[in-house]
Amino acid sequence: MTDRDDRGSRGDHRGISAGLSRMLGEPRQAFFPAARLEFSANREAVIEGCKGILEYSDTVVRLSVDRMVVRLRGRDLELKSMSSSTVAVRGIIASVDFTL
Repeated sequence: MTDRDDRGSRGDHRGISAGLSRMLGEPRQAFFPAARLEFSANREAVIEGCKGILEYSDTVVRLSVDRMVVRLRGRDLELKSMSSSTVAVRGIIASVDFTL
């Protein structure tokens, strides 16, 4: 017997997470890390899974997150806090764009 997932390929995390999801009744994302964005109205955003800051000004913040780019636009934007994988942005957030 091998450690193949339900689709028959070795090491494919999508198949493993899909099987666990069905078996345990949890969303697939619960089993492997993914980006997480949390907003407090339009005044603050906490982005987990950030891999880097691509652009930063008082009107635009662009972040490399997981396999996409997240762009926040607004006024008086500032980085409230930053760690190795989490960024908190404060200001008046007018829009959020995702680019794959």
